[in-house]
Amino acid sequence: IVAAQADLFASLFYAEEKPKEYFSFLVPIILLNVFLNFVLIIFLSKFGLIWAICGAAIATIVSWLIYGIGLNGLARKKLGIRTNYSVMVKPLIASFVMLASIYLLKKIIQGPEIVSILFMTVIGALIYFLVMFLLGGINREDYSVLKLVLRIK
Repeated sequence: IVAAQADLFASLFYAEEKPKEYFSFLVPIILLNVFLNFVLIIFLSKFGLIWAICGAAIATIVSWLIYGIGLNGLARKKLGIRTNYSVMVKPLIASFVMLASIYLLKKIIQGPEIVSILFMTVIGALIYFLVMFLLGGINREDYSVLKLVLRIK
């Protein structure tokens, strides 16, 4: 989510012909990412390879979060663009409910691996869309787009 948001803001700066505005912010973030990777990988590698990989993942997530938040502030200040975060809340809630459901299903369902993966994928998608519908995250316009994509009459 944050990477998509950061790419969107970067595209806005390019569209407004102000790439230097965000590029000056990008360089420190890259340096922060390298530093965090170095520190976390070395520190967590003492606990095993998996932990070192987690350190790299944590460094990347932290860097992207800071980058996304910084670009948001920069876009508000330099381009006068405001972000509506409320449109992200419903999909996040639906995603967490889906994740919890799949986690519980994984504990319950036994059988051939491919069958259980396919079953959990279908059930997860259904749960996601059901929660989105119940939260009001899916409206008539979304349904119309879905009909066009699937060519339902």
